[in-house]
Amino acid sequence: MSREAHVRICGGLEVRFLRSTRRLVFSHWAWLPPLRKQFAKVKMEFFNSGKQAVIRLITPLRMSYEESYAKAFPFDKMINGMLDPEMIEDTVKIVNEAIKDKIPVNLIINNRADGNAPLIAQKIADRFHMERQQRLF
Repeated sequence: MSREAHVRICGGLEVRFLRSTRRLVFSHWAWLPPLRKQFAKVKMEFFNSGKQAVIRLITPLRMSYEESYAKAFPFDKMINGMLDPEMIEDTVKIVNEAIKDKIPVNLIINNRADGNAPLIAQKIADRFHMERQQRLF
């Protein structure tokens, strides 16, 4: 039995729903440390037996679910002052390190992270492509 299910949504974006729990998970969430500190805590290594990583961009740091929801609703645009630029940088750094180690990364972006998940994904993609072109990783 396959450990993942694939779903294609608009624009050809493929989303994978993993059934395995053997993956390393980093979360950008109200009460957790920044992603870079989480990655440093595991010594920047992907040690899990599932050879996968998950990055969850849920809410801005130090902002509750309720507060982020109230600020971001109706989730149709990015909200001034809500996006943490380090969240983008840290996400791209983890993805680049995973690529070096041939580790697939599953990125989960919630609208509450800055108002509009597709626009956050675009910022991450832009930063990733810029770094790839400049070979900054």
